[in-house]
Amino acid sequence: MSAITTEGNLFERFGVDRYLTAYGLSVHPDYHGLGIGLKLLEAREPLCKAIGLKLTGTVFTAAASQYLASKAGFEVIAEHYYKDHYVNGVIYFPELKGKVTLMAKSYH
Repeated sequence: MSAITTEGNLFERFGVDRYLTAYGLSVHPDYHGLGIGLKLLEAREPLCKAIGLKLTGTVFTAAASQYLASKAGFEVIAEHYYKDHYVNGVIYFPELKGKVTLMAKSYH
């Protein structure tokens, strides 16, 4: 997560000195399909506006949360596929499908 956050450098890319972030998005399986994840992401806008922030950004690690972030208006800033992630020269997740994605949404 730190590598993709450094690569995406939201501070420099958006010219801000602070932004709202979180570590992922998770909704209990009993409540999937009710729009809760999307509402959680959409709730960032009034929060950001209330505290004077112009940007929110998060690293999303699952396809479902990446889809919801896109639906909420977040844009992809950087992404790394799990199958290409190396640690000490060894592929760390050779069988894992999907990607880690840094996504952000700017409020003007």
